[in-house]
Amino acid sequence: KNFRVFDADLHAAFDRLQDHGELYALYTFDIDHFKRVNDTYGHVSGNTVLQAVAKRLEQVVANFDYPAQTYRTGGEEFSFLLIDVVEDFGKATEYTTAVKDALSALTFHTENGEEFHITVSIGQDRSVAEDRNYLDIYKRADKYLYSSKNHGRNAITIRGITIGQAQRVQARE
Repeated sequence: KNFRVFDADLHAAFDRLQDHGELYALYTFDIDHFKRVNDTYGHVSGNTVLQAVAKRLEQVVANFDYPAQTYRTGGEEFSFLLIDVVEDFGKATEYTTAVKDALSALTFHTENGEEFHITVSIGQDRSVAEDRNYLDIYKRADKYLYSSKNHGRNAITIRGITIGQAQRVQARE
C-alpha cells in the first residue's frame, strides 16, 4: 500500500486509540544505502529489490500475533502497522528482529551474475495515551529510524533503545 493508504490507516488507528484505548505499534525502515544499489547495479536491480522487500515484508508480518498492514511510504522507506497490540518490549524486539533478519537474508543477482544483499535500519514505537495527533507515533518511529542510521545502520531502535548488529549477536550467545 502507498503513503496515502498508510496515512488513512494511521489516522484510523489513532481514532480507535482515542475512542476505545486500542493500542497499536508502528515500525518504519529504510533500505540502507539504497542509492548505492541503483548506482552500482542499475535501476532495474533497484526495482527488483523494492519488490522483493515488499513481498518478503508481507510474508513475515503475516505470521505475527496481531493484525498487520504493510506500506511503501517513500522511495526505499517501508512501514508496517500492528493493530490492537499488547505492550510488550520483548515482542517488539522479536518482530523487529524477524523483519530485519528476513530482509537481510534476501539474495539478489544482477544481470552479470553478481550477488548482493541489503540491510535495513528500523525504528519502532507504540501508541501512547498522551498522543494528541495521529502523526505523533510516526514522528517518533521516524526519529528512531534515524537513530538506527546514526548508530551505523543495520540496526533497530525500539522506543528509543538502539540495538545494533553486535548487540543482537551477543544476546543470542
